[in-house]
Amino acid sequence: MFESIKLTGDQVECQGAAGPDWMRLTADQYELIRTCGADRRCAFIGDELVRMPLDQFERMLSAGFKAAAHSAIKSLGLSNADEIKDIDMNPYELGATHLSVTVTSTDGRKASGLGQLVLPSIAH
Repeated sequence: MFESIKLTGDQVECQGAAGPDWMRLTADQYELIRTCGADRRCAFIGDELVRMPLDQFERMLSAGFKAAAHSAIKSLGLSNADEIKDIDMNPYELGATHLSVTVTSTDGRKASGLGQLVLPSIAH
């Protein structure tokens, strides 16, 4: 089951801030994380704290990664896997709604692509 709690205005403003007090959780947010078992994952995505089954979380990340890699590969004009030297996922930033991937071709050209993290609450 997918569950989410909207972040407060103060929490949204704190995303990306450094230090140990970057964000204080509400009691409901703390409880959502505390009760997250091994078969579920919690993450800050956009302006929500979400909890979902592990398999659903993995599918969301996989779809985002594939879309980002496909976009980068397409912009390089590559047509087969032998032309790809490396695929790197760029660091995930707290609250991000997209994954960023950089593809390097065997001839040294690089391109980046974005893949959206589609939450079950907005997927149709």
